[in-house]
Amino acid sequence: MSEGDRLVPLLTALSEHEANILAIVLRDREIEAVVFGMSHVGGSNFLPGLGAAGASLHVPESQAAAAREIMVANRRDSIDIDWDELGLPADDLSEASVGGMPIAAKVSVCVVALWLLVMLLQFVAAMIN
Repeated sequence: MSEGDRLVPLLTALSEHEANILAIVLRDREIEAVVFGMSHVGGSNFLPGLGAAGASLHVPESQAAAAREIMVANRRDSIDIDWDELGLPADDLSEASVGGMPIAAKVSVCVVALWLLVMLLQFVAAMIN
């Protein structure tokens, strides 16, 4: 990175692991990439989309356009990253945005929470009788 070249955010991933995978993809193509993780804020990234922080991937400003092109090309070949969860601008990767957990996962969490509440109420009722 040249001395006057500042780092600019390229995308935001839900986990440091995912951001580091993408950084390796960029580094393999001679793009400098730096990951700024946030897992130290509030613990680990246990439940992405429910308040956990994630990680930001930055590249030098002079390499940002090339990095975006590499991410678009990598999207076609990659099956291990949920590209819809990355924070790239919509015009770069279809309509990618940071959306948190998929709706099915959110519904599942609500169903399990409701089931646990019902079980707790049954337990309390059994203890009273």
